[in-house]
Amino acid sequence: MKKILVLLILSCVLFLGLKKNDVRTVNLGKDCRVDYVLSADGKKVFGIKILNGKSLIQVSYSDEGDDYSLSVENNGNVSCRMNASSERLYAYSIEDKKNGFESVGNVHDGGDTSFVIRTSCSEEKTNTFVNVENPARVEKQITFDEKESYLLKLSSDGKHETEYTDDLYKTLHGTRNE
Repeated sequence: MKKILVLLILSCVLFLGLKKNDVRTVNLGKDCRVDYVLSADGKKVFGIKILNGKSLIQVSYSDEGDDYSLSVENNGNVSCRMNASSERLYAYSIEDKKNGFESVGNVHDGGDTSFVIRTSCSEEKTNTFVNVENPARVEKQITFDEKESYLLKLSSDGKHETEYTDDLYKTLHGTRNE
């Protein structure tokens, strides 16, 4: 989650920093405009920002052109952000404020991944570790109403383990035998 925030901040800084270059604006109507940033020689586009009322689409590219960032927002309710290269996705986030939904994913160097899905009644966190340990493993934690939860650990050698909070264990299995 921290990686996606850093990448999103860097993409904004990149776009804002490029404004010192040749920023051009095309007005398409009262509430609609396109801003774009050109390289000093005018042969390369570094970033494009399309504003239509409260909706926004923004794309920015690295100097080499192989890393890029995409951001789409619809009236402040729904947003989607992605940072990627021509070879792989680094991070994404999708948020629907009106319906209380959020999904965030990161692909880390080495192939490990992390995902979070939040709804109004649950949160699911999934981490996949492929290069850190042998055997590779997946850890998934699901929390209901911010209190009852369980943690599921799966490894590629076929072993698995499930840990419950006391409240959820009672609901599912009755009293613990300790």
